[in-house]
Amino acid sequence: MQNPRIFIKALTIGPRLRYVAEEIFKRRLGLDFVLGDESSIPPTEDFLISYGMESRGWIVPESGILKTGTLDEVKFNFANIDFKKVAEQEDNRFNTDWLGMIFWFLSRQEEYQMKHQQDQHGRFAAHFSPLFKLDKFHFPWVDFWIDRLREQLLDAAILVSKQTLPPEISFDIDHMLAYREKGFLRNAAGLLRDGLSFQFGRVAKRLSVLAGLSTDPYEALSEIEFQIGPGHNPAFFIWIGNYGPYDKGLSWENPFFRRTVKLLSEKYRVGLHPSWAALSEPGRLKAEKQRLENITGIQVLHNRFHYLRFRLPESYRLLISNGIEHDYSMGFSDTPGYRAGTGWPFYWYDLEREEKTRLLVHPFGLMDSCARYKLNWNAEKFLEEYKKMKSAAAAVSGRLHVVMHNEFGTWKGWEQILRQMD
Repeated sequence: MQNPRIFIKALTIGPRLRYVAEEIFKRRLGLDFVLGDESSIPPTEDFLISYGMESRGWIVPESGILKTGTLDEVKFNFANIDFKKVAEQEDNRFNTDWLGMIFWFLSRQEEYQMKHQQDQHGRFAAHFSPLFKLDKFHFPWVDFWIDRLREQLLDAAILVSKQTLPPEISFDIDHMLAYREKGFLRNAAGLLRDGLSFQFGRVAKRLSVLAGLSTDPYEALSEIEFQIGPGHNPAFFIWIGNYGPYDKGLSWENPFFRRTVKLLSEKYRVGLHPSWAALSEPGRLKAEKQRLENITGIQVLHNRFHYLRFRLPESYRLLISNGIEHDYSMGFSDTPGYRAGTGWPFYWYDLEREEKTRLLVHPFGLMDSCARYKLNWNAEKFLEEYKKMKSAAAAVSGRLHVVMHNEFGTWKGWEQILRQMD
């Protein structure tokens, strides 16, 4: 028996409604849908959702968030919304505009509304958002609401399979090496800095590496491969910029760097990790992408911004104009959680141009450097949070994506962390 279509009847049909309907019903639930205005007469075999009007079927209130051109005019009062009941109905009526709520999260509308809010790196940080103060970023609410809708559609005799995505790990290679191949001047400056700050262990380690008596601590790619084992297909994002205050990786012209990147590209997905400076100097991203493509011989389609330093809509438009099709930057540097309310990939909607784009956004929920440096977590705490977030995501047909760095093995207690992230 063929499933009925989802017929969404609305007072106004615009690109926002079409976009969020595609994300929910087509991409996530695998259902056909059609949009109709108030004069439309839905076929009796279709399943009707009445958006912003009194009619039969599911009745969903309209908040105004899906009206084209609204950026600052409509805001949700999240403090008065029970997130657990957003997708709950009584007598076919919903109390909350879940279509608008899901769109609000996926479009990142608050980042347009709070564009003046930037941290020291020019980023939108979690603590700027009212949702952070309400502790709402910790859970993938969009995935929860869509999964709840799936259950209610099943109750209405519509067959909807439960789709799941396994946990995923990707790696940022900010520093291919810590000491080796960095040249006399950079190592001399490092020795002086560590000596003046009484970091004598670091001094000894640097001298040992430079003398060829021990392995460079960041030369960890073989250990990463060993720990993750077969069956995984992690992505590696390569910093390939020019030296600067926040850009201190190994030169892209270095033979070891080029050889390592080439080997990685032959086995895994390799993406661009644009330099910190690329946000304020957009031409750098194009140059860095070309460098990476020249080394690998492969078109670069994947990206994650260094320091997660990006702004909407400019940074995502820059990616699109340079042929990038996948971005993995959608997460926070200052807290674990779900910046867009979901762990599922979704297509970016350009709010100012009012159009769905071809850029597929891959959100992450947990990052090792945030845990280590911002929250001062040890390995045990990180693993505890990982397992908790993984279970919570799986329970609502979500996904947990974890960002790691190749230097994690230098942190005490973290050396075997990947083995324990089963």
